[in-house]
Amino acid sequence: MRGALERLTQRERDILQLVAAGLANKEIARQLQPPCSEETVKGHLKDIFLKLDVRNRAEAAIAWDREERRRQNGAPRTGDG
Repeated sequence: MRGALERLTQRERDILQLVAAGLANKEIARQLQPPCSEETVKGHLKDIFLKLDVRNRAEAAIAWDREERRRQNGAPRTGDG
């Protein structure tokens, strides 16, 4: 998974952050700026799952949480070294 999060677009990162916060697709669609449809969120999630090589939202959220912990602890982002 090393470096996988860096392959995400900013929009995908925004969506993944909201998934990790526990929001449903409909809520994510409304929270994004600019807002989008629930179907668009689902499409982005499919791309996120492929890029991160995960099977579901829970695994994707775990990947995001691990990266956030690394950043908070001052460790370089995955893929930086």
